[in-house]
Amino acid sequence: MLESAHSSINISSNNNNNNNNNNNRAIAYSQNPNMSKSTVFITGATGFIGAQITAFALRAGYKVKLSVRREAQIDSLKKAFSESADRVEFVLIPDITKTGAFDNALQGAEHVIHVASPLAIPGQDLLTPAVKGTTSVLESALKVPSIKKVVITASVASLIPLGQGGNGTVVKGTF
Repeated sequence: MLESAHSSINISSNNNNNNNNNNNRAIAYSQNPNMSKSTVFITGATGFIGAQITAFALRAGYKVKLSVRREAQIDSLKKAFSESADRVEFVLIPDITKTGAFDNALQGAEHVIHVASPLAIPGQDLLTPAVKGTTSVLESALKVPSIKKVVITASVASLIPLGQGGNGTVVKGTF
């Protein structure tokens, strides 16, 4: 069992004798009544990992504030998280590498999960914009007194060219 001040998560095996698959897991969430006041700011929610983090945070009872680079991305996110629409807010940040880009967007958030990163495009520098985007989030978080925790994450998938994909839609799936 994982516990924090906000919630606890139980992960247990499903011991169904009729099923030879031992990988089944049941996850139960229990909420702290004060959690509804807590907001998680998430970058990269249009990607697979960011969408899963957003779904997990919503199931755990958090409010989420999602940053997007293009306004057109908001509609797909609204559809993906429609069951929790009252706890989802959107912020348009076209260039995450600019100093101060997150200053206003982080206001009111207690937690930041930074997942956004440039997608691999052959011949383009990925490291510089990834570092600048992360630095921008961290510098803005330092200015916001309500921020308690910041999580920075990355995926090897950001280094693999996706060809014709990457149209900004949210990938939904189960694990």
